[in-house]
Amino acid sequence: MKRSDKKRYKVTARSATRTTAELKRTSRRINWKLIGEILGLTVLFAGFYQFAMQREWAAVMWVYYAALLILLVAFLILNRGLSRAPFTPEQLPDDWSDEKKTAFAARDVRNKAIARRLLIFLLPLLFNFVIESAYLFYLDPLVESLGRWALIHS
Repeated sequence: MKRSDKKRYKVTARSATRTTAELKRTSRRINWKLIGEILGLTVLFAGFYQFAMQREWAAVMWVYYAALLILLVAFLILNRGLSRAPFTPEQLPDDWSDEKKTAFAARDVRNKAIARRLLIFLLPLLFNFVIESAYLFYLDPLVESLGRWALIHS
């Protein structure tokens, strides 16, 4: 069968039918630098946390909780909740001048960019918090009960 005789498989999108090659060209690339930054910070934060806990510096737990809370509140304020799309001048009140509308829209775009950069620090802290909570509440009691079971049945 010749290459020209092959049937082209098409993927149907919401608005139009596009080929797989067209979809690959327009799809987002994986941002490996961002993934590396987040994983690196996760390892760094987890390593520092474990190091401090081994040295019995219990205040590190409260420092992590405070940092997590501050970053989360700052993210929600700068991002205006969990909204993704920035405001456009048409969405703002009609009694505002055009300069005030464009300045507000520009500030909203800038704040969302800052909030997005905050996520690079917020996600590793949140991930470490979830892992530590799972360890404290589920894994540690499970290991302790298995140890008791092994002592009883040995």
